[in-house]
Amino acid sequence: MEIIFYIFLYGFLALIVFLTLYRPIRYLYYKCTDLIFWIRLKKQSNSVEGFRLKGDAKYYDEILQDKISYYRTLSNASKTKFLNRINRFIYSKKFIGKEGFEVDLETQVLISAAAIQLTFGLKNYFFSSFTKIYVYPDSFYYRPGGKYHKGNTATQDFINLSYKHFLEGYENSQDKINLGLHEMTHALEFNYLFGSTYDHLFADFYDSWTDLEEIEFDKMKLEKDHFLRKYAKANIHEFFAVSVEHFFEDPASFKDTAPELYYRLCTLLNQDPLNTYGDFSLSRASNKIYHIKRNVLNRSGHWSYSIMLSGIFLGILAIFYLVDKIDISTAKIILLVLCSAVTGAILQYTYFKKNYWPGVIHFIMYNLFGFGIWFTFLILLGNRLIETDITDTSFYQVDRIYYNTIEGNSADVRVCKITHEAFQAIALLYEDETIEIDYQNIRLLLQVLPKDDRQIDFSDCIEPKVVFELDQKIMGKTLLISRTKGLFGFYVIKRLLII
Repeated sequence: MEIIFYIFLYGFLALIVFLTLYRPIRYLYYKCTDLIFWIRLKKQSNSVEGFRLKGDAKYYDEILQDKISYYRTLSNASKTKFLNRINRFIYSKKFIGKEGFEVDLETQVLISAAAIQLTFGLKNYFFSSFTKIYVYPDSFYYRPGGKYHKGNTATQDFINLSYKHFLEGYENSQDKINLGLHEMTHALEFNYLFGSTYDHLFADFYDSWTDLEEIEFDKMKLEKDHFLRKYAKANIHEFFAVSVEHFFEDPASFKDTAPELYYRLCTLLNQDPLNTYGDFSLSRASNKIYHIKRNVLNRSGHWSYSIMLSGIFLGILAIFYLVDKIDISTAKIILLVLCSAVTGAILQYTYFKKNYWPGVIHFIMYNLFGFGIWFTFLILLGNRLIETDITDTSFYQVDRIYYNTIEGNSADVRVCKITHEAFQAIALLYEDETIEIDYQNIRLLLQVLPKDDRQIDFSDCIEPKVVFELDQKIMGKTLLISRTKGLFGFYVIKRLLII
């Protein structure tokens, strides 16, 4: 029975540890994949081949001014941002011509422009799960589907485009059909659903969009006439892609017909196509979108995970390092962490509720293992670095040994103050650390005064860590300890000597 009990006990503890660390470790994994992607991108963009591919900004501008109405509407500063993003997007992808089509720089710029237009309000615009874009001269036969396509996007790796139909999408900006935006929307969504590196804002609002999208999609299947074109009925992913086409090409009618769906799409892409004088920012729609909820749990990671992860693995070690020289009990440290966590929860509740509400459990765990631990560390660090004028030098006697290390030459002990006036007089003399300790005189006093006559105050005890010789018995020993009160009221041990 005892074995079964311990199996269940350790199994339960292992489950608690797993549930606590799963998301932080998953977050760390995704951060590593992010870093690998950025290193690869940086290496490619710095290569000689990459700079041959890079075009003159003026050449990019001329192409976009002629073909992309979205780009023409931007301010000069936003145009610069748009051009820079196109350049980096080109470096991150391989553009491959098919069926005799030759991919030139203009082709790459225009196709990249569709991706940048779609993601201009987002920070991550690379669709890193997709590394290849195949460009066909016209409609092409796609063998897995068994029919001809103008474009299609796999769940990962590649995008297929008919360049003829891609250009037609930008030649007529009022027909609500844009092949480039359509396929890039699939890439954006699939990159989030099946990839590891994606935009966090898009992830936050994806659930809010899909909740309403599914309702509208079901409604569309029952209605004969719908403001979106019929192809949106094919499946939920096509509904999303067709919605984006309509969103950019005829935003006014979209907003008038389905305002709630329009504003959900605004928050998802972080832009408002009707705000042509404000670089399509959400400033005009701010009073219409405040109620739309974010779901930070959809992210592969949020900054709160890095705080929590570092608190568990680094913060606790940092605290243990500091308390070696601070007169503070384990119970007080735990109480300090709890108080810090409560303080953090009170101070940050409004911010998290408004911006990144991750759920009650995550919020508690973040404040306890993240904010609470690091705030406690800062308190103890400030206490150790900033000292007051209050000092105390006294003799103590070892009353109890709590723990011995494996090496056997250090221990956590409880020592209680010796209040006999003879010891206090000598201790007062040694407040000046420059005065050399007269061990012989102190040991003589210890021989004269037996333990029972030393007037030990068992209500004034501290628990320092003591380092001693391997053959030295520490129990009952007398210590000379000099302490200075720190900024937050905890004494810092400046000197500890075994007599």
